[in-house]
Order: sequence, then C-alpha cells, then structure tokens
Amino acid sequence: MIIITLSGHKKLKIIHEKSMLLMLLEQEDIILNWLNPMMNDTNHFAELFTTKLYDSFTAQAIDKPSLLNPIAESFKIQSD
Repeated sequence: MIIITLSGHKKLKIIHEKSMLLMLLEQEDIILNWLNPMMNDTNHFAELFTTKLYDSFTAQAIDKPSLLNPIAESFKIQSD
C-alpha cells in the first residue's frame, strides 16, 4: 500500500490542518498513466501534487470512527 500526502489546505484547516491525501482526478488518461509501471515522467502528474480541492464536498463531525454519530451540523466545503 502507498499513501501519498500533500501539505494541508486552508479550507480543510478546521478538519485537519497538517496534510491531505492525494486525490486522483477521475480522468481515464490520468488513472491509466498513474497505474502504468512504464510511466517514469512525474512531470505528467505535477498538477496532482499541488494542494487543490477539485470537488466540493460535505463534511460531518462525528464522535469517533467506530460509532459515526454526528456531533454537529454538516457543512459544505467548496472546490477551488
């Protein structure tokens, strides 16, 4: 397993300020190149290594991961 983290994003600071996971865009060419063992040109992925929110999403504070009980109102975080 490989986990790639990027620096934190200002919009996510209230959730997690230290880092965010790399998120692959749902574009077939990017995914196929990412999975291609012959792809050695990391410049092809330069945009992915920037801290950017490509999609908007809803965040929900919970009590703990084992229970998933909401403890506050959910809120929307807009894409960049």
